[in-house]
Amino acid sequence: MEFKEFVLSVEKKFSLTFLDSRPYFSFSRKEIESMSDKELSNLVMQRNWFSRGMQGGNCYSNEADIAVEGSTQEDINPDLASVVELLAPDITVLKYFSKIQPLIKYTEVSQFEYYGNYSVYTRVYVNLKELYDVLIEIKK
Repeated sequence: MEFKEFVLSVEKKFSLTFLDSRPYFSFSRKEIESMSDKELSNLVMQRNWFSRGMQGGNCYSNEADIAVEGSTQEDINPDLASVVELLAPDITVLKYFSKIQPLIKYTEVSQFEYYGNYSVYTRVYVNLKELYDVLIEIKK
């Protein structure tokens, strides 16, 4: 399976985006089909969740003084396992944890709003090109 075909197979099941895109944004299939190889290599599959923030700031001189707790951490492993299955259906648990698990990365995205209010989203993601290359290596 070629890389673009792999990406399109993943897109059928999961939303794909660039790492620097805003939380919960994803590309349509048509947009992915028209991407260059370089753009495709920057695609990630991801899960986002609201992790914390501040609210209460408004135009009446009130400052953002209400801390808001976020939701619990999202697990990308069930999704990742079904993607791994596309190219390496018989992968061992040992290889999954030694080769695939290290590809999972975390980052935070902040969205600053008016009057000191803000939201912080945590993003867990896997770069599809890195995953594809590891899966091809495992298959050899």
